[in-house]
Amino acid sequence: MMAARNSPRTSRRHLAEVEAAVAEYAGLLWQRAAAWRLRWLRLVLRRIRPALERLIIVRTPPEAVLLEQLIRQAALEFPIPDLSDTLTELGRKIALQYGFLPNDPRTATLEREFKALLESDLSSYWRTLTDPATLAKRLAELRDQNKSTAQIIQAVQREYGAEYFSAERLVRTLYNSGANRAQYEALLAQGYTHLRWLTARDNRVRVAHGSSRFDHRRMDGVIVPIGEFFITPSGSRLRYPGDRSLGAPAGEVVNCRCTVVGVALGNENAQLSRNDLDLPAPPAQPRRQD
Repeated sequence: MMAARNSPRTSRRHLAEVEAAVAEYAGLLWQRAAAWRLRWLRLVLRRIRPALERLIIVRTPPEAVLLEQLIRQAALEFPIPDLSDTLTELGRKIALQYGFLPNDPRTATLEREFKALLESDLSSYWRTLTDPATLAKRLAELRDQNKSTAQIIQAVQREYGAEYFSAERLVRTLYNSGANRAQYEALLAQGYTHLRWLTARDNRVRVAHGSSRFDHRRMDGVIVPIGEFFITPSGSRLRYPGDRSLGAPAGEVVNCRCTVVGVALGNENAQLSRNDLDLPAPPAQPRRQD
């Protein structure tokens, strides 16, 4: 029996790579997205301002619903920004980090799959940043506080430039998914027979509580044959942490920092123990999900 990239250094190195990617790319992404988002906001507010001044807005329909419709109509002609070049290089870096040379056919496959994820996530990211219902609700709340139209506009412009955490979440999610996809291909090529799921083993590992059914702490140490899939406590199927190809919902992949290591089992009874990884025990009460 042997394991690849299976020491405690593996988990720490993976986490360091994830956070380095976040530090390098999230700021650039948010600078561009925030500037474009404020342009969208100014356009929308300019177009709906006459209606905003006439309406006595409360937090319930039909006034709030009407305002949402006006915002949606005002934004129809505003183009979705192309932010992909900010992160495209990250996909290439991932392939190189995991040992795939530029002329390796698998490199092109990895870059293509990463680009598909990127385009999908950037579209969702922009829709979230500019959700008409969210803006309508905020405008209604401010009007309900007897704010003037000028005060409302100043407030939302200030608020709409302050969601950097959403860019961090996007980069972290994309990087982890891409890195684990490359790791999966590398371990497959090296002949490993099984995969073992590793969490970050800290108090940010997601655990089911309240209305959330997503639990990765219980996935720590789970081993499956390579080529098959992990089944999480919520019933999701993933080939590796961050995999969405089998329909895993956002709750399983967004902000996930888990990774996989290779395991070669010499016989059906052989397995890796917790001591093989030399990692600390997980905390009993995680404070928040990753």
